[in-house]
Amino acid sequence: MQTHTVTRARAPYTQRRGQERRRLLINAVADLLRDREIDEISLDDVARRAGIPLTSTYHFYGDLHALLAALAVRYGEEFARLLQRPLPAAK
Repeated sequence: MQTHTVTRARAPYTQRRGQERRRLLINAVADLLRDREIDEISLDDVARRAGIPLTSTYHFYGDLHALLAALAVRYGEEFARLLQRPLPAAK
């Protein structure tokens, strides 16, 4: 007997909401890092700063290290974009 797994595509609204929540969480941890040391920040602090339930935060990032890695990726992407710009002429 064959069994079939049915996978449903996520609704565009759900995907957008998830992307927005991830963005808010990354922004929140970046903001907190301006004011505190890493060891003074918890995932609960980040969730509160972002205005997102802690359970949702764990859905997107299993722990603070995963969220910090996402922030590092964002900074790396921004830096790569900067490197693609022409350098100003030296004076």
